[in-house]
Amino acid sequence: MNEIKRHAEEYTNETENAINYNESNLMLIEAINQLPARCKEIFIKCRLEGVSYKDASVQLGIAESTINNQMVKALKYIRKYLTIKNTAILFLIIFLKIFE
Repeated sequence: MNEIKRHAEEYTNETENAINYNESNLMLIEAINQLPARCKEIFIKCRLEGVSYKDASVQLGIAESTINNQMVKALKYIRKYLTIKNTAILFLIIFLKIFE
């Protein structure tokens, strides 16, 4: 019986982790989609496709410093977006628990 419980708990944790990962991934996609077009293009190329700033600057025909500036803006925006979204979710959970 203990062995069955242990496997059930492991399965539950894996399922919960998968759900959390998918929800986090969706929030990240939402944040990326909110970026201005050029900033989004640079973020996807450098962060998701793994292209170096130098190579991205050559491919896009813009200065490497512009790539860097756009990446800084993108990362700040995404962090802020995720913080706000997570805070809103936390307040909703607390609110629902209070009036449960």
